[in-house]
This record gives sequence, structure tokens and C-alpha cells, in this order.
Amino acid sequence: MYFSYNSLEFDSFRFYNSTSLPDHNVLRLGRKERKFRRPRAVFPERQLMTTRRTFLKSSAAASFTAVLPRPASFAKNESDADLAENDVVMRCCVMSDVHLEASPRELERFRRAIRFANEYSESQPYDKLDAFVVVGDMTHHGSKEQLELFKNELDLGRKPGTDAILCMGNHEYIKGNRELWESVLGVKANARYERNGYQFITVSPEHGNSNDGPYLYAIEFLEKELEAAYRQDPTKPIFVVQHIPAQPTVYGSYEPDDWGAVDLFDTLQKYPTVVDLTGHTHCPANDPRCAWQGRFTAFGCGTLSEMCLGTEGDGRFGVWLLPESLEYGQFFMMEVRRDDSITLKLYDLATESFFDMVYYVGKAGDIDSYVYTNDRFVNSEKPTWREGTKIKARPNWREGTSFDATQKRTFVTLEFTQAYCKDVVRGYRADVKRYDENANDWVELETRYLESEYFKRDMPETVRFILGAVDDARYRVEITALSAFLLESDEKLSVEFKISPQLMLLS
Repeated sequence: MYFSYNSLEFDSFRFYNSTSLPDHNVLRLGRKERKFRRPRAVFPERQLMTTRRTFLKSSAAASFTAVLPRPASFAKNESDADLAENDVVMRCCVMSDVHLEASPRELERFRRAIRFANEYSESQPYDKLDAFVVVGDMTHHGSKEQLELFKNELDLGRKPGTDAILCMGNHEYIKGNRELWESVLGVKANARYERNGYQFITVSPEHGNSNDGPYLYAIEFLEKELEAAYRQDPTKPIFVVQHIPAQPTVYGSYEPDDWGAVDLFDTLQKYPTVVDLTGHTHCPANDPRCAWQGRFTAFGCGTLSEMCLGTEGDGRFGVWLLPESLEYGQFFMMEVRRDDSITLKLYDLATESFFDMVYYVGKAGDIDSYVYTNDRFVNSEKPTWREGTKIKARPNWREGTSFDATQKRTFVTLEFTQAYCKDVVRGYRADVKRYDENANDWVELETRYLESEYFKRDMPETVRFILGAVDDARYRVEITALSAFLLESDEKLSVEFKISPQLMLLS
């Protein structure tokens, strides 16, 4: 998906942030106004928590074609729990935004997710899969044919004793309605279930518009069921299953994206043991903002179809669906242990491996112990640069654009090793300056935000982007790393170079 922008004009400078550089990936800035499209992106890297930490402890960096390591994802709290005989008592496969239709891609991905959930469960000491929890948008249009396809595939994949806990999404209203959905799937759109002593409450929207009170009609139902579940056992987590997240909770539900619904927040926060499982945003669930805690807990459950990234506001990033995003899908294996603690392990379908991170809720309802709070926007760790990291610059001659005295066009590839952050490196700000000989000072030409392909389990280690200059001036590029919570690295990477008949590095 591409987003067209108005034409821009800058003096003697061009900026590219794509490694393959087909024409439609190029952001052109020159002496004349030129219309352009947002590039498909640099989309370099990012890694998660332990994996990134492990990588940084390694003795040497890999080449720019290397990818970050993929160790098995089992957290220390799991081994400690096993030793304490705090064994698993319930397991669910939680997925969202399947968008099942006739295309082979979504169907194959859904089948693989079901197959893995079964195989993983059978390989564990607690070998049961208690439920498939699908958090809405199981189909792309909600038609009878698509709903029947979803039901058939889920029923074929479910083993005896595995429940299906389902709610509607906004896409179920494109060519369908609640009555059709309930009749084909054989479940109620709004319902309460009990599994292994734990309560699940499903809530479906009344229509497909998240900004027009999709859950207002169900507030009374939700409050009644929450009260009943809470009275039954006020110490156990209550799982609420809904498609459109409550605003403002998980990533994408709040400004500037506003993909959340304002209806449910006040009701949910009356019950601190609530664990709200949501979808809709398509945001990568390994983004730490997809875990949120205030007076209740909420998780964004990723997507099996087309990753989407938030704009982050202030013109930083756009919402892109890159061609690469079509190949990636994520879902949770959620396990509850005997002490009611909850672990969510995130599985990546593209690499068929777990991310090296888990979300962990030690005690739902113990608000003072919550760690996934909004304090992270102020107090979380800033990105840091690996010792010795520098920006490397090299000529990049494109076909038909070799340097000559009249055209004065050359291209420079800049690359650097990814920054590290305990949470996530969201991306980078590239500030580009040109030296003005007359003013004897640096003039700012362009600021551009580079994506970090942090939703990938197999992300490259090195960021690359392309600059194109149309004169023999001196240039300076400064790179600042940004965390998921938009905190900036204290240090910047910097490089200076001069474009002449050959590239001259000045620093």
C-alpha cells in the first residue's frame, strides 16, 4: 500500500530510504518540485528484549546481511514456576484479524496457526489446548461463504475438548450481520463462558464503525456479566474478548491513530482483575505498547493478516502496509498457572518460532504490581548505541545515473548497526544538513524518520538508506534512535562527507 503526498521542494538534495530502490520507492527532493510517493521503506531492524541483549553481548557484529539470532523463547519465570510446581492449568491460542477469504495466503496461515497450537500443546507437560480464542475479523467481509470457511477450518483443526471462544469484528459487518454470524458459527456474539474455573466474556460491536459507539448497546450486558464473574471469584482473572480495543489502552487505540472505542473503558476499569484481549489495530504484538495496565490489563493480540504501524504523531511515521508485512503473522499462546499468573508467548508464523519475550501478569487485580503502565512513556529505557557503532558511507551508482560533470548526480548508501533498547527500537530520526559556504554554517535540509522492522522475528542487523546529492557540497547526517515510547537516544551517530567526482568521507 502506498500513500501519496504533496510535492516538496528542497535545495540540491535527495533522500531515499529503500534498499532496493525501484523508482516508486524513491523520495525525490531537488531544485524543482517533484511529486513523490512515500517509499516502501528502509524497514531495517529491531529485536526484542532478551534476544537483542544476547546479541549485544556477542563478541562481534555480523555483516549487514546477517540477521539477529533466534533463541528459544522460554522466560526465567517459567522455569522458576516449574520448579515450584506452579504448573499450567489452562492454555489458549489467542489470535486476531485472520481475515479469512478465498485467497490461499490467509487460509494457509490460519491452518498453520491451528496446527502449531495443537502440536505445541501436545509437546508440553500440560498437554491440553483448552480454547481457540479468536478476537474478531475472522473473515474479510463477513459473508456466509467466508464464515462457513472459517467454521469448517476451525472445526477441522480443533481437537476434542478444545473450545472456540469467538467475538465479531468490524469486518464481519461488511457483507454480513450479527444474525448471520451467530447462525453460521453457532455461538452468541455476546456470551460468558467458563473454562477450567476461569471466566471469558465475549463482546461484539453493533456495527463496523469504531468511532460511533459500537459497544454502547452492550454496556449493560458487559457490566452484568463482569459483576457475576467477579462475585464468583474476585481473585481470578476475568478474560474479556472484544475486537476493537478500549480507548485509550493498547497501541493504536489512542491518538493520533484513534482506532479504539471509547465505550468500554469506564466499565472495564471497575473490575481490576479484567484481562482485555483485543485486536483491530493490526499492530505488532511484540511492540511493548500492546501491553497496557491501568486499573485493568489489556493486550493487543497482533494480527494474522497485514501488519500495520501507527503514525506516532507529529509527522514522525506513516501508517504503512509494506509488501513484507503480508508475509508476517503473530498470535499468542496464553497459559495460566495454578497461582493464576498469566504468560503470553508470542509466536511468529514467518519464522515458525517464538519471539524471545513474554508478557507476564503475576496477579490480575494487584494494581500496585502492574508494570505495563503509561509511566513507560517517561521512565522506560532509552535506546543506546553499541560501542564503536559508526555510520558507513559508500557510493551507490544506479543504472543510468552515473556521475558526470554536467549531471552531477551521485548516490550514497549510508548504513549502521541497529541501536539497542530493552523494550524496542521503534525507528530512527535522520537529520540531514548541507554546509553553506557563504554563510559558513550548516543548513538543515531534511528530517526523515526511518522505520525499524521490529515486527520481524528475523530482522537484519544493519539499517541502510540512500542519499542522493546533486552538487559537490559537504553533507552531515545525524541519526537518533527512538524507543517504542518515543524516547530518544542521548547520543547521535554522525557522519560528514563531500560529493565530488568521488565520495570523500570527512568524518
